[in-house]
Amino acid sequence: MLTRSAWKTISPLDYRSAFERFGGSFAVHPRVVGLLASLARRPARYAGLMRRGDLIAAVPLWGEHIIATQLALEFYEATHLIDIGDSEIVLPVAEGVSIDLPFKANLISPLHANNIGNVAREENFAMTLAKGVQTGDRRLSAKSRSERRRETRRFQDVGGRFVPMSDFSAREAAAIYTRLFEKRWGFAPLGKELLPTVLSELADMLCGDALFVDDRAVAIELAYRTDTPHWLLANGVNRGLDPEFRDYSPGSVLLFHNIARLEEEANACGKSLRFGFGLNDADYKELWTFETPVYRLDPPTPRKWSDLLDARGLMSALRGKRRTAHGYAVAKLSGKASSTAEDESSKISIR
Repeated sequence: MLTRSAWKTISPLDYRSAFERFGGSFAVHPRVVGLLASLARRPARYAGLMRRGDLIAAVPLWGEHIIATQLALEFYEATHLIDIGDSEIVLPVAEGVSIDLPFKANLISPLHANNIGNVAREENFAMTLAKGVQTGDRRLSAKSRSERRRETRRFQDVGGRFVPMSDFSAREAAAIYTRLFEKRWGFAPLGKELLPTVLSELADMLCGDALFVDDRAVAIELAYRTDTPHWLLANGVNRGLDPEFRDYSPGSVLLFHNIARLEEEANACGKSLRFGFGLNDADYKELWTFETPVYRLDPPTPRKWSDLLDARGLMSALRGKRRTAHGYAVAKLSGKASSTAEDESSKISIR
């Protein structure tokens, strides 16, 4: 199979270069990958696909798993190190190419539906993306926008204010998020012990504001942003709320404000916003989001020998040829040889 031998080991700098050129989501950001590898004490390896001397795709790996996807964190029992949420995975792959990824990952973005050949759509669940406030094909209704603005004014009338996440130290942000998360859910957030370290390393990737009433934090969202050439990708991990202020709808005020702010930032740099809310697993998401399909990587389908035997690829395809006194002859492709080829296609060798 061609894919198995086409992927080569590349350096961390090569991967960073591919990410900066093609973009990608939070989970596969070079700094997130590097941080996870450090926390887990398990080095990442990087694989790249070249075409005509140019790097057209790259992935960070633990074994056969792309990191830091949810599937990889669960397989390597590393979910306690960093909470990435149920975020859609956008990989650094060049536009206009069609490739196979012989690795393991789930929650693959529909942005890859046409350029990764071995993605399979999940039939039992979907992802959600925030509806737009002022732009986008899917927007909050005029009635909903009016209600959200009224809630915001009512919140501000009792002393409510917005505080940028950048105003907090990593330790302060971690403490506020942990306290409000536990108030909302009744248990500790994932990755609580290491959260100050994570936020310290990734502080400039945090986005959005927190809500305060006077000097008291009442709502906060843990969300990270990354960029691709065409998209501002926001990964909403989770939110913490103070139930004592439920009458003032802090959750709705927070979401509306942060979506609008990120939308403005995306518009200012000529991009579209993709604000991920994770799986479609809560009633409130019906108001705030729309469903989008999600994919997983399946093992690439082994290519038939007949597909390879064209004039352009003849010499590279005839791996079983043997030299005779009269030149080259193609070795007979027995059923056993075909079976072996299929077995080998399931193995991944990165050189």
